[in-house]
Amino acid sequence: MITQATTTDLNSITSLHLAELGNTPNSQVGRWLITKLYTLILGRKDAQIIVAKNQQAIVGVVSFGYDLAGLTKAISRDLSMVEIIRIILALLTKPGALISQIQHRLFMYQAYTYLPPKYLGILTICIDSAHQGHQIGSKLIAHVFASARANHVPVFVDTYLSNRRAIRFYEKNGFHRVYQGFGNVLLTKSVWNNYFFSLSRSWHSS
Repeated sequence: MITQATTTDLNSITSLHLAELGNTPNSQVGRWLITKLYTLILGRKDAQIIVAKNQQAIVGVVSFGYDLAGLTKAISRDLSMVEIIRIILALLTKPGALISQIQHRLFMYQAYTYLPPKYLGILTICIDSAHQGHQIGSKLIAHVFASARANHVPVFVDTYLSNRRAIRFYEKNGFHRVYQGFGNVLLTKSVWNNYFFSLSRSWHSS
């Protein structure tokens, strides 16, 4: 079952995120940060969290938003000084995570030049490893496409260049690369591909 997440799902969503995306800088800061981030996403009108459930157990999650810059600012404003210090100290004890975070910031600074004024950005997507290979990811991404289509915007997502499995998944679902650098890659998909293809054919035939 694919459904919109609620506050009662937050604990399970956090657990799934840490189990499947435990190598990301945010995950390495601690469970408290992941819970806080998903809580903030859930509380915004311009963002959504969709979950896949199998007998009430959450086996997949995707989060996305329409104003990633605004969401980032909201998160920064919501963090207390104590929490900011906790994040800094956690990253300082994990040099790999700190370098990855810096690289991603540099990457996004460049990637923003490839983003249109309005778009849908995928924040996170993860599937329980025990349930991978059952089209759960494709079903979740279909909900993202439906939302983007309803709002007439393209979809963008970024991931590590080393995460070949994720890149294959996105490309299998119609994404193509638009920029890569600093160990990351930005991909996009227009939800009107068929429309533009038919329109292009009509131009050439006229």
